[in-house]
Amino acid sequence: MTLNRPNASGHIAKTKSPADGRSFLVELTPLGLEVQHGAWKRFLPAQDAVVEQLDLPADDVSAALRRLTEGVRATTPC
Repeated sequence: MTLNRPNASGHIAKTKSPADGRSFLVELTPLGLEVQHGAWKRFLPAQDAVVEQLDLPADDVSAALRRLTEGVRATTPC
């Protein structure tokens, strides 16, 4: 995965890791946080529409998805 595009657009800041010097620490810049927040606000109406259609409480669905994710991770080689 390359971080060149988000880095060039000013959405992330990369700094060398003080732990080993070979890896990088990556964090969203204020601009990156603003873009992420805007994307999330546009996604929320779709999420709310899906939740309204569920036959189960959203918390039950979230718990089932967490268990599914854990099961996939446990059986998938890294």
